[in-house]
Amino acid sequence: MNDQEQTIGRHRTSGAPIGGADEFDAVDLEAEDSAGKPLIPTDSHVRLSRENSDEKILRRGYSFTDGMDQKRGQLDTGLFFVCFQRDPRNQFVPLQRRLAEKDALNEYISHRQRPLRLSTRSPREWLCRRNPLREHLKPVTGQRQV
Repeated sequence: MNDQEQTIGRHRTSGAPIGGADEFDAVDLEAEDSAGKPLIPTDSHVRLSRENSDEKILRRGYSFTDGMDQKRGQLDTGLFFVCFQRDPRNQFVPLQRRLAEKDALNEYISHRQRPLRLSTRSPREWLCRRNPLREHLKPVTGQRQV
């Protein structure tokens, strides 16, 4: 479990950032352990996602299970990822490039599609009203701004 927590930068049981107690506690990127090393690892998903405050996005993940993949003999599971930002070129793209380059999570994930869609709805409208994904997916608890 320690490897998962170090990879993500959050405690598995609570969802709290490493060093925090609650899922929605502020992420402290300045916190250090007793040896003076960053408490949240430098290649963790949380740290890399928050490295530049100009790249904040509102995001939501929807977990899914789509039965068995007979070829692999494994469950076909994943995460639908939806995010909102003012300018993808200045927020999402640099953030994703940094994650692709340095994120410890890359060892465990694979990307299947990367669509970009323009929406004139607010994030609140999109996530809460008649969202086509809503009927088929179980939302991840809580919403975090990354």
